[in-house]
Amino acid sequence: MVNTPTKRQGIPIALAVLGLIMVIAGLLFATVLRPDPTVTAQAERPDTPYETTVAGLLGLVDTKVTVHAEAPGQPIVLALGRDADAHAWIGELPNTQLTGLSSWKAIASTKHNGEMPEADPEEFLADQFDKTLAQSDMWLDVKTGKNSLSWDITTDGSGVVLLAATNGVDPAPKISLTWQRDTSSAWIIALTVIGIILLLLGLVPYLALQRRRKEDARSEETRVRRRHTLQKFSGLKSPFGKDATSKSEQVSEKGEDAASDTQKSAKEEARQQRVSMLERQARPATEERTEITTTIGGKTHVLPSRRAMREARARGEAEVSLGGQTFATGLIPVIPRPDDAEAEKKGEGK
Repeated sequence: MVNTPTKRQGIPIALAVLGLIMVIAGLLFATVLRPDPTVTAQAERPDTPYETTVAGLLGLVDTKVTVHAEAPGQPIVLALGRDADAHAWIGELPNTQLTGLSSWKAIASTKHNGEMPEADPEEFLADQFDKTLAQSDMWLDVKTGKNSLSWDITTDGSGVVLLAATNGVDPAPKISLTWQRDTSSAWIIALTVIGIILLLLGLVPYLALQRRRKEDARSEETRVRRRHTLQKFSGLKSPFGKDATSKSEQVSEKGEDAASDTQKSAKEEARQQRVSMLERQARPATEERTEITTTIGGKTHVLPSRRAMREARARGEAEVSLGGQTFATGLIPVIPRPDDAEAEKKGEGK
């Protein structure tokens, strides 16, 4: 038989499952799925002499970015300026624009074809950077180098872009951008702690409910076993048949007689105790006084004692006189019944 969860079980189970999922998610984000604090995205080296970034790309992950340019055996020039100034300087020249991140490791780019003017053989030197680009006063800052060049830039989010080139004729350098990403684990800790709390809130009532159900099941099993045992014993027949039945009846009758005798003896004992008490009361007690002297309102009065009152009642006297005063003994007068009076008259007539 499959036990389906009831409503009382469903809520703890749901809390426990939700808490377990949150705990697992917190552990995964803290270990396997924990993001790398450093993000480095690279772009393929273009085949155009100039390369620019769109506004906002440099500050896409963080306001601080490290630009790394590579052009083996060639000069490199990097110019930092406003987006409008970079577009004005490039004009119709062929260029490649870095538009954003296609992934956390790759930079997407768009190629723009244009007309490239012929270079003056007397002025062009393949091993020198583009002096026209480097010496322009349109830029906020300029960096030059050879083979490779790194530049730490802090953007203010106001449309700053980067313009890169080599000698102005050969392809622009390969660009990579590196940011430091915020990987604080405060939210991971909060997620894990909340998950543990929900897990406990679900498990504790569920386990308590399961324990109570097991105890109830054991109690029910004990009751059923006891009932079966009683039924088994009640169904047994006496091996002695009628003789056993008659003997049990005789034993029952003897028990009843013994109980009746016990009651009679108890009544007789109580009667004897009352007679003994009356006899003790009727005995003369020499140590008791017959008079009691007391003072009330400055006058001395003589009163009969309890002994004198008992003796007077025993003699059948309703009053007792002492010191010229009469005191009632408390005797209850006996009124003869009509039958007793007629019997006395008949006795006198005889």
